[in-house]
Amino acid sequence: MVLQNSAALKQSPINNMKNNTERSIGTNSADIRCFCKKHAAEYINSGSYILKRLNYERTTLDKCDKCDRLGLDFILIEKKDNYR
Repeated sequence: MVLQNSAALKQSPINNMKNNTERSIGTNSADIRCFCKKHAAEYINSGSYILKRLNYERTTLDKCDKCDRLGLDFILIEKKDNYR
């Protein structure tokens, strides 16, 4: 049963999305974070990161990782130097 659970974990939608994102960007530094609109905009405008929504169907909000406002889950990917 443990083998089945680990196999299911490897095939979970979050892991598949993270692996596809890593392949498309060519990096292993993807991280799942929760950001409010303000902090999401800061990462996007910095030019050093790519932010992708984790799940567009999810409408519930969680606390932002940087402040106590409500926000959404994102995949945070640091760009390599040649993509900046």
